[in-house]
Amino acid sequence: MSSRKENCYPIMHFAPDYGWLNDPNGLVYHDGIFELYYQSNPNGVEWDDMTWGHARSTDLIHWEELEPVLYPDENGMMYSGCGLRNDRGELGLPKDALLFPYTAAGFDEGLSNPYFTIRLAYSTDGGASLIKRGDKLLQEMAPDNRDPKVFWHEESKAYVLVLWIEKNDFGIFRSENMQNFELSQRITLEGGFECPDLFELPVIGDDGNVSEKRWVFWAADGMYFVGDFDGYKFTPTQDKKKAYFITTLPYAAQTWSGDPKGRVIQIPWLRTKCVYNQTTSTMGIPRELTLRKINGSYVIKHAIPEEITSRVQPVSELTKGESSYISKDSAIFLDLDNLSGSTVNLYASGENDPFVTLKYNDRTGAIGISDGKVTEFMFLGREHRDKATIIYDRGIIELTTGDDTILQMTDLPHLRSIECNRISFESGEGNLKVGMIY
Repeated sequence: MSSRKENCYPIMHFAPDYGWLNDPNGLVYHDGIFELYYQSNPNGVEWDDMTWGHARSTDLIHWEELEPVLYPDENGMMYSGCGLRNDRGELGLPKDALLFPYTAAGFDEGLSNPYFTIRLAYSTDGGASLIKRGDKLLQEMAPDNRDPKVFWHEESKAYVLVLWIEKNDFGIFRSENMQNFELSQRITLEGGFECPDLFELPVIGDDGNVSEKRWVFWAADGMYFVGDFDGYKFTPTQDKKKAYFITTLPYAAQTWSGDPKGRVIQIPWLRTKCVYNQTTSTMGIPRELTLRKINGSYVIKHAIPEEITSRVQPVSELTKGESSYISKDSAIFLDLDNLSGSTVNLYASGENDPFVTLKYNDRTGAIGISDGKVTEFMFLGREHRDKATIIYDRGIIELTTGDDTILQMTDLPHLRSIECNRISFESGEGNLKVGMIY
C-alpha cells in the first residue's frame, strides 16, 4: 500500500490509505467489532479490479484498515454482498463463523460463466480472511443480477435473500439452510435500482417510545418503501420516499447485521472526489435508523449512534458575536437550537478571513456553505428552522434537522487539507453548541 498522506484524509469518514472505494459490503458485528468490507480497487484511484477491501472499528469512528479479503477470480470481479454470523451452525461450519454472500461479476468474455453469480465465502478467524466456497446460492435470474443481502427471518424460520434482478425488479428468496435459495417473490419497485436491503424498524412516537414496527425495502440511491413483510412477500403500504434530500453524494448504503442491541445501523458510500491522487471516495458517518409517523406517513430518522455521540467532547456554547478555539485535528459538531438568521464562520490557524461560512436563509429555508468562491446549498425547508446538527470533517459536511428526518451531505474536497482551529458565531437568534471528535 502507498504511504498515507494524513492531510488529505477526513477524521471520521473512512477512506483507504490508497485507491478507489465504493459500496460498503459484508457489514457484520461480532465480538465488539464492526466489520466493514467495501468495493475496492487497491491498484489505482479509478474504478477497476473490484476487490473486497477491509476495515474494522470498535467505536464507528476510528477504523483500522486491513488487507483485502476477496480478489477477482475465474468467476469475475468481486462485486457487492453482505455479512452475517453463522449462529445456527449451517454448512458444517462453527457457530462463530462469519458468512459472506457476494456477487461474482462474470461479464468478461472468456470467463467460465458470463452471468453475474451469487456465491458464498466464509471466515473462521473472525473476519480477517475469507474462504470462497465453490457452489452458487441461487440460479441466475438475469445477466447482471447482483448485490445479495441475507438475514434470518425468525417468524417464518428461514434465511431471506433480497437481490437486484434488473431494471426496477428485485427478488426475495428463501432457504432453511443457507443453500439453494428459491424465489418467493419478484417485485417491481418504481425508482428502485440495485443494492437492496430489507429490515424492520421501530416507529418512535412523540413520547419517545416504540409504538409499532414496520418493514423497509431500501434501494441504492436512498429510495425506500415502507410496508409489510411476512417472510415470503413484501407489500408496500405507502408511496416511495427518498432518504437523502437533494443530494447525490451518498449511495449504496448497507446495514450491519448482528447488533447486540437490535439496532439498525447503516453506512453509505460517499462519492467524494479523488484527493491528491491518493484516494477516491469515503464512507459516510454511520446512522441509527428508526421511523417516525408524520401526517400519516412513515419517515426514516437518521440519528447518530451512541458510540459516536458519547465521544463528542463539548467545547463551548456560543451566543451571537462569540467564538471558540478547537483542536486542529478534529471533526467539528455544531448544534444550533435556532437557525433563524444564523451565520457561522470557520477559521484556520492564524487567518483573519474564514475559509468556510455557513449561513441560513430565512426566506428560502436553505443553508449556504461558502468558501469565498463557491457556495453549496442545503435546502431544509422553512418548517425545519428550529434546530439542526452540522458535522464538518475537513470539507465533508453532514447536516440533519432537529428531528433527524432530513439528512443532507456535501463535499468541498479542496478544503481537505485545511485544519480548522476557531469557530465564530457571527449572527443568530439562538445558541451554538460546539463539540469535537478526534
